[in-house]
Parts: sequence; C-alpha cells; structure tokens
Amino acid sequence: MQKRKCPFFSSGFCNSPMLENPTDSVTNSIRCLDKYESCRYYVKGQEKKGLEEYEVEEIAQEVTFYKEANLLSEAIDSACENYVLNKLEDGFIASCKSMGRTLTRSQAFLCRSYWERCPFRK
Repeated sequence: MQKRKCPFFSSGFCNSPMLENPTDSVTNSIRCLDKYESCRYYVKGQEKKGLEEYEVEEIAQEVTFYKEANLLSEAIDSACENYVLNKLEDGFIASCKSMGRTLTRSQAFLCRSYWERCPFRK
C-alpha cells in the first residue's frame, strides 16, 4: 500500500498556512508521510490539487551551481525546449532539462548557437 504524503510537506519542511515560515521543527516522518490529517498544522481544504501540486514541487527544487563557472552576467536565450534560464540577484543561471543539471557559461553559449545539433535534444 502506497503511503500518502501531506500536501504541506516538501523537501523535509512543513509549509502549512498556519505557520509563518516553512520549518522542519514540526515534521515527523510517520505523520507527514501517512497520517498527516492528525497533525495540528494540517488545514483541510487548503491543499493543492493536480497541476498546482506539481508546480509547487518543481519550485521547491534547489538550484546548485558554482558561481565562477555557471553564473551568467547577461541573459543568454536558446530556442531549445530543454533550455531553462533562471534569474538570480547576481545574474542568470542556465540549466538543461534533458541532462538534469546546471550549464556552464560556455555550454549556455553553445545552446544558443547550436541547439539543433545538441546530442541530448530529442
């Protein structure tokens, strides 16, 4: 039997609307991954459904990069559907959905110029 996951539990943190900020101090694996309706921070009717839940999970992923190799000072666009450009305070970070990782500056320039010949593009 598959365990149900609390809709407010993401990446080890509780994101209940009853809390001011997400926290891991109130999480419990038994409660958060199975019997979440008994939690005092569970709010019935506030959980997201369908695509809304997927978008929350995708946003919760942490972008990891090495600033000296990956940070772009200007926005470099690509016509490739797997190319993702994220805006940060210091600049931009490019990533590839096909490879599932952050791109270096030189790879971002290659994606802009030679996206049709990319071996990872399908």
